[in-house]
Amino acid sequence: MGRAHSWLTLRVAGRIGVAWLVAGSSGPAAASDRWPAWPSAIERIAAPLHDPQPTRQSEQQRVEALERLATYATAAMARELIHALGDPSPAVQREALRLCALRELRACAEAAASLWHSAGETSLKMAALRVMALQPDAATLVLLFAALRDPGDEMRAHAADLLGLAALPADTPERSVRREVQAALLAKLSDPDAQVRTIAARSLGRLGPGDGTLALTRLLDDPEPTVRTAAATALAHRRDPHGVPALLRSLHAPNEPPVRVAVLGALARLPGAAIPAALLAVLDEPPEGVTAFQVAEAIGARPSPEPELLTGLLDRLADDRLARPVLRALLLLGSTAAPALRAALDRGLDPALHDALDRLWRATQPVKPSAAIERDPDPEVLRIGSPGAQLEAVAELVERRPAWFVATLRHRLGSIDEPVEQMRPWWLAASTGGFRRELDGLPWRTWAQLLRVAADRRHTVADRCLALAASASAPPTHTRRMAKEITPFVGDPDPAVRACVGHAAARMGLEDIVGVLLLDAEPAVRSRTVLALRRERSAAIEDRLRILAATDPSGMVRQVAAHRSREPAAPGDPLLVVPVEPHDPARPATPMARVTDRDDQVWWVPVQRFGDVPWAWLPPR
Repeated sequence: MGRAHSWLTLRVAGRIGVAWLVAGSSGPAAASDRWPAWPSAIERIAAPLHDPQPTRQSEQQRVEALERLATYATAAMARELIHALGDPSPAVQREALRLCALRELRACAEAAASLWHSAGETSLKMAALRVMALQPDAATLVLLFAALRDPGDEMRAHAADLLGLAALPADTPERSVRREVQAALLAKLSDPDAQVRTIAARSLGRLGPGDGTLALTRLLDDPEPTVRTAAATALAHRRDPHGVPALLRSLHAPNEPPVRVAVLGALARLPGAAIPAALLAVLDEPPEGVTAFQVAEAIGARPSPEPELLTGLLDRLADDRLARPVLRALLLLGSTAAPALRAALDRGLDPALHDALDRLWRATQPVKPSAAIERDPDPEVLRIGSPGAQLEAVAELVERRPAWFVATLRHRLGSIDEPVEQMRPWWLAASTGGFRRELDGLPWRTWAQLLRVAADRRHTVADRCLALAASASAPPTHTRRMAKEITPFVGDPDPAVRACVGHAAARMGLEDIVGVLLLDAEPAVRSRTVLALRRERSAAIEDRLRILAATDPSGMVRQVAAHRSREPAAPGDPLLVVPVEPHDPARPATPMARVTDRDDQVWWVPVQRFGDVPWAWLPPR
C-alpha cells in the first residue's frame, strides 16, 4: 500500500497491540483466543519473569513481559501469570493480579491469598482481595468481612463493593452465606465514611430482596446526597413495599434533583396501592428540579402498570402541558399499555387526540416482516418510538427507500444542533452507507459534527460509534478530509470505537486505514472491517482477505473473510440492519452474535447497541 500505509501502521501498532507485519500474517488476535505460532514463544516472552536474581533495574522488563503475555489466550499464559504472583516486585505482582482478575482466573486465588497476608501496600492487598473474590470460599469471606472493618476508608469501600459483586457460595441448611453478607453490609450503612455507606447500600441492592429495608430507608435522610441516591436505588432493586412510605416522604422533603429522580425511579418499581396516585400527582406538579419528562421516564419503567395509572395518563393527554410527557410514558410502557390505548381508541376521541394515540399505539406494535408490510413504517416511530421500534423501522425504510425518507434523511443530517437522542435513527440509516449519492452536497460541517460527537467521551460508546459509522455516507468530495479526521480514532482504546472506524473506512474505501485495522488485536474489529468492505478495493486488500480467511486465529474472522472474498457487495448496496442476540455478552469488549441471513448464510458479526437493543450490520443479499 505504499509509504503512507507503512507509516500509519507503525504509528498505530504500539497502541493496538503487537502487530505481526510479516508476509502472510493476519495480525494478532484477541486475548480470548490467540495462541502462539510456536510453543516456545510463551517461554521466550516470559524469560524475564524467570530471572533467578530479579533486580529493580529489570522490573520494567518483567512488567512488559506480562503485558505481552496478555495478548494470548488465558490457557496459554496462565502458568506464567501465576508464577509472576511470586515476583518480589510489587509492580509485577500488581500487574499479575490485574490480569488474573481481568481473565477471572480462579487458579490465582491461592497465590493472591498469600499476597494478602504478606503485602504491605494497600493497593496490592486490594488487588489480591479482588482476585480471591472471584469465587470466594469460607476463608475468603472471613477476609472480606475483616476488610470491612479495616481502618482505611478505601479498603472498607473496596470490600463492600466486592461483596455485592462476588459469586457467593450456595446456602446450606447449616449456613446462609447471603444472610451473613447482608448483615455485614447492613452494619456498614452507619459507617463514618460517606463512600463506604454509598457502596454498601449499592451492594445491598445488587443482592436483591432480603432483610434491611428499614436500615436503607434511614439512609434517605443521610447528609450526603450520593448516599441518599444509592439508598433509593437499592430500595428499587429490593422490591419491598415496606419502603414506600419513606420514599414518599423523601420525594417531598428538601432534596437535590438527582436524589428526587432516584426516589421517583424506586417508587415506580415498587408494588403498592398508593403508588399510582402518587406518581400521577407528581406528574401534575413535579418537585423542584425535576421535569415532567423525568417523571414520565420513571412511570414508563413500572413493571405492571395498574388500570388506574393508565387511565390517569390517558386523561392527562388533553392537557397541553402534559401531553408529550404522557405520550413518552405510554410509549415506554410498551405492550403493557397497548390494551388501554386500544380501548381508548375504540371508545372514540377528539380527532387530533385520536391521531396522536393511534400513532402511539402503532409505535408499540412489532414491525411485521417485509413481505407482509403493505405500507412504510409510521415516521412518528422515528421520533418517539422505543429503541426497538426505531431500529426495526430504520431497517425497513433503508430497504424500501421511499422518496420521503431519503429527502428527510438529508434534511435531518443537516440539522447539526439536534440532541443526540433525536439523531440516532438518522445516524443509523446513514451508517448503512447506501445513501452517499443522495447526500452529496451536504456541507463539511455536517460530517464535522458527527466526528465531534465521536470524539466527545461524555457520550456513550454506542453513540460515539454510531456517529463514526454514519460518517461512512460522506460523499467522495469529502473522502480525503475524512481520512485525515478519522485516522486518530484508529488508536482509540475502546475496540467498539475502532470497529466503527473500520466500518466507516471500509465503506469509504480508505485502504490505508483498512489495512491497519485488519491487523487489530480484537477479532470484532477485524470482522467489522471485513464485513463493511465494498467491491472497489485493491489487489492488496483482496490478498489480505485471502490471508485472513486462511490463517486468522479467530474462526469468526476466517468465516467472514472467506465469504466476503468470494461475494463482495455491489458499490451502492446499503448494509442491512438486523436485531441480534449476543453470543457471550459478558466476556469480550465487543461481543459477537451468530446470525443466519435470508439466504441461510451464517455470519458471526460484532454486536452494536441502539439504546438497550443489540443489533448488527449484515452485508446485503
